[in-house]
Amino acid sequence: MKKDLVTVSQLANLSGITPRTIRYYDKIDLLKPTLIDKNGYRKYNLKQLNRLQQILYFKQFGFELARIKTMIDADDYNIVVSLEHQQALLAKEAKRKQILLDNLKQTVKYYKGEINMTNLEKFKVFKNELIMQNEEKYGKEVSEKYGEVKHQ
Repeated sequence: MKKDLVTVSQLANLSGITPRTIRYYDKIDLLKPTLIDKNGYRKYNLKQLNRLQQILYFKQFGFELARIKTMIDADDYNIVVSLEHQQALLAKEAKRKQILLDNLKQTVKYYKGEINMTNLEKFKVFKNELIMQNEEKYGKEVSEKYGEVKHQ
């Protein structure tokens, strides 16, 4: 079993975070080592590595460490559902970025004199982004208050 365990420095090399951060996660009970050797070395197993991966994903979404701990320690936490939700959020963000990138490419061509752009085309991407942001911000509130909104 000991051969399947990794040290703090090995975990830091794997994950790209510092050993100090890993020790801090231990201190705040976010990522406890599987065992601590006689020499004081923290050792982590696959379960802990998977937990660290989840922590790092949640951090990418801007969650605070205390909130991450609460979520992944919840009795009803389902790692697959969580990953699928994170995947959907990233796919949505990637789509937004791609639309912005496409519009930016068109704008560069416009400024180089290669194409014409209408004023509507110049601003459509920003207008759509504002609509999407407002739908996210207020959509849940509206749905709870008035029921599902059907787009026409």
